[in-house]
Amino acid sequence: VGPARELGNNVDFNTVTEAGLYLINAIGSVNAPRENQAFFLQVVRSVKGAITKNLFQIAYNYSSVADLVFIRQYRMASSSWSVWTQFITSSQVGDGLTVNNGIISVPEVISSGTQLLPLLGLLAGSLMRVCLHRLWTHTGCFL
Repeated sequence: VGPARELGNNVDFNTVTEAGLYLINAIGSVNAPRENQAFFLQVVRSVKGAITKNLFQIAYNYSSVADLVFIRQYRMASSSWSVWTQFITSSQVGDGLTVNNGIISVPEVISSGTQLLPLLGLLAGSLMRVCLHRLWTHTGCFL
């Protein structure tokens, strides 16, 4: 892929539509997943034949403090962006869930609603991985 292309300040995320990897500074950017944060932005196009079906933006925050990852989609048919959706990363897993060598373990007994929430997030993350796999293989994802 090569190094990220630096776009600087005052970037409208809606205008970054060419496939590639970008670095966008925090100052003055609009339509970003979060205000006043720098991001690496990966743009992916879903193409079938000669037709671009959809466009995806995946944003990774440019920070050593927190691992934040977001995704959204531009639907060509309706000319509209979806809302940004945040991924759950291993650094955000808690309430008894553990990660060991990339394997997520769930407690045998879920005794309270607070333990159920991370499990639901884990299931949502699994669905997103399936959708991304289908995106890469061009079979689409319909939820």
